[in-house]
Amino acid sequence: MEEILGRYKRLPKTSGAPCIEQAADQNPETEVNALKEELSKLRDLCQRMQGKGLDGLNLKELEQLEHQLNDGILSVKCRKEQKALMENEKLRKEVEELKQSIRLLSSSESNCLKRRRPGLFSDEGCLDKEANSQHIDLRLGLPVTTCCDEIKTPKADSTSHDSTSQMASG
Repeated sequence: MEEILGRYKRLPKTSGAPCIEQAADQNPETEVNALKEELSKLRDLCQRMQGKGLDGLNLKELEQLEHQLNDGILSVKCRKEQKALMENEKLRKEVEELKQSIRLLSSSESNCLKRRRPGLFSDEGCLDKEANSQHIDLRLGLPVTTCCDEIKTPKADSTSHDSTSQMASG
């Protein structure tokens, strides 16, 4: 172990980067040519991945390219499915939170109505249909769901529609 450490200590303390810089300084044309060649190969590969520039490929190379493309497509589909599942789960959580909020609001609204108008509720704790629909419709103008799951909506005054149509025709 000491022998290895001794050899390590005897090495110059310069990193490998200056050696690379020295090699680049000695022959920049060679490096430029190598980079141009690499760029050309990458462009060819990019075109092949897009289905272009396939004329010079033999059957084996085409099969390899097809395999690479299929692997890529499967990878993209897998990632897309993961994203969709994550989004789906996020939306489920939001729906649950909204349902919980609605339950809390309904509960607090019901308690508030019980305190203000105790006569609106029957013995079972459900809203009295007639009294509640008139009271809520006039005060809030919102549809109300009673305990029997019937939706009460504010009724439009039929005379206002008739007078409007008479005014338009007259």
